[in-house]
Amino acid sequence: QRPLVYLSACACLIRGVAFSKNMRQAFPAEDSIPIVTTKAAQEDGIDHTKLYFIPQKLIKRSEQILRTDDIIISIANSLELVGRVTPVRAEDAGLTWGAFLGVLRADSKFLFPRFLYLYLKYGKTKEFFKKNAKTTTNISNISSDTILSCSIPIPPLAEQKRIVKKIEELFAVIDKNIKQLEQTQQALIQYRQSMLQKIFSFSMESRSLSTLFKTASGGTPSRKNPQFYNGDIPWVKSGELGYNLITRTEEYISEDALQNSSAKVFPKDSLLLALYGATIGKMAFLGIPAATNQAVCCIFPNAEYNMTFLYYFLLHKQKYLISQGKGGAQKNISQEILKNLPIPLISLPEQQAIVAKIEKAFACADKAQAAISTALQQAKQLKQSILKRAFEGKLVPQDPNDKPVDLSQLKTHKGKTK
Repeated sequence: QRPLVYLSACACLIRGVAFSKNMRQAFPAEDSIPIVTTKAAQEDGIDHTKLYFIPQKLIKRSEQILRTDDIIISIANSLELVGRVTPVRAEDAGLTWGAFLGVLRADSKFLFPRFLYLYLKYGKTKEFFKKNAKTTTNISNISSDTILSCSIPIPPLAEQKRIVKKIEELFAVIDKNIKQLEQTQQALIQYRQSMLQKIFSFSMESRSLSTLFKTASGGTPSRKNPQFYNGDIPWVKSGELGYNLITRTEEYISEDALQNSSAKVFPKDSLLLALYGATIGKMAFLGIPAATNQAVCCIFPNAEYNMTFLYYFLLHKQKYLISQGKGGAQKNISQEILKNLPIPLISLPEQQAIVAKIEKAFACADKAQAAISTALQQAKQLKQSILKRAFEGKLVPQDPNDKPVDLSQLKTHKGKTK
């Protein structure tokens, strides 16, 4: 059992740079500096294609420049992502970071930086941050004091390095297997698309979607009015669409919200399609009556048309719909594009026969997909069990010849928020 100390005793937390949106630029300018925001600080590293640029004069202290082995931590985000950490590599040195992020900088006398990074990815640590986060309507945050009050075991530095080496060896094997599973997932997606292409390749009479179905989009009640939320009306956001059946939602709105916004309740069995955002083109069926935000198009059920047939046809046309969308990096499928899409005009028995043929072809792929999803979840759990063993002192042998950390220095060392 190794001694536990507060992070405040062996690391400092440095706050990010505050700036207004009009100071942020997409491209470098004279006397500008690249800044990492939540968008660029991903779990596997900093995405340099998502950096912004701000005036260099906003940097008030040298501590606000990233160094190799710093650890970026998300301090204001959704509850699921608050406390997420991003490693800082050599190619990231020299950047700065925004106010929704903090940087933990380990004191090398006590902590090997990579040891601290892996400890922050440990489920027990992540739960500590989530439990102590303060949550408002749509964002959670963790204070500097909360982060620095997290406790961490301090084995000898030599042992910390052995632990890191062993974890990364084991993680490399797991990551290799994960990559193979993800490649198989992609192959299954391509298989489904090729099957749909083959099935829908016959010539047929068609009508525009708008002549066969009623459509509508939803709305987002003002976040400034808390009475609009935490009601009893399910409210679907586009991010909840994932080729699924929606029977519950992340948020609920009130009757007041319906009366004072463009939000409206759509009937059960409606087909939802995301018009823009990260989930563009994804679909879901409503298993309950529910409202949606404005990024979702609702296609109302038609008793004379098989909605599952429509789902598969739109899945077949998904790439086409996205390609017709307008916008730059983020495409936008307008309702007009969707309404004008030609839909096969065939009898209900023919639709049902095609659905049966598709579902028979997809059955094996669905079974394989379920097995892959289970294996991926098990891989994540295995990583956490490795971290658990590591930080309980059970992953690598302890060496009595290792020089222990001088705890007397820890007592006088005070980590700071800068």
